[in-house]
Amino acid sequence: MGRRLLLGCTLLLLPALSSRSWAQAAPADSSLLASTVQNMHQRYLTAVGGGAALYTGLLYTNYLPANSRGHQYFLSNEELNGSVRFNGYDFVNIPLQYDIRLDVLITNSYNSPVKLMLLSEEVESFTIDGHRFKRIVADPAAESSVTTGFYEVLYAGKSGLQALARHSKTTQDLLEQRVYYKVLINVDRYFIVRNGTYYPVAKKGSVLAAIGDRKKELKKYASEQKLAFSKEQRLASIVALTAYYDQLNQASAPGK
Repeated sequence: MGRRLLLGCTLLLLPALSSRSWAQAAPADSSLLASTVQNMHQRYLTAVGGGAALYTGLLYTNYLPANSRGHQYFLSNEELNGSVRFNGYDFVNIPLQYDIRLDVLITNSYNSPVKLMLLSEEVESFTIDGHRFKRIVADPAAESSVTTGFYEVLYAGKSGLQALARHSKTTQDLLEQRVYYKVLINVDRYFIVRNGTYYPVAKKGSVLAAIGDRKKELKKYASEQKLAFSKEQRLASIVALTAYYDQLNQASAPGK
């Protein structure tokens, strides 16, 4: 981290339609809207180029030793297509990397290989390769199992329940033929959010306790679907149970 420098940089993040600037001007016809946006985006690029937006960011460099095993990014060490809601505006179709070890979002400066870390305080949410994240700010005065940072939204249902994941990586030293290597290891934590409270979950029992009710039906469903909570299957099983809970609630709602 000692090699990161404060840098005032020109960063192209093309504004998409946002509630701040377009709420009263959107055409009713979606195809016309899409065509209009595409045309305006192209004109915007042609007119302003590298001066499209100015943000102050931190220069990002790969801080791991060259002989490290693995990488520090979410999904891939290659740039992935994504979008960001930054300082109240939406920016779409930009190259992103998410360093889950440092919990920072990275993009390129305009027309340059230089990589910048976006200011986390200004990033409300983002998507990367179809995965949606939001920033949660922990209340320092409250006892909570969550810390401030980016959380993947695995499921958000009509019942108000949410399933979240906190992705990170740790390193271990590996000695091979008298040479030490840094090995990157994934660390994933999962949460159920109910009535504003974050419950850490891992096994079936903790998921059922966090959801709170309909345990008999959920247990039966878990058994029938052979849901498992091993490290490899935990994410899918947590999502399946929360989604089924919503299904049960909708089926029993008045008028159904």
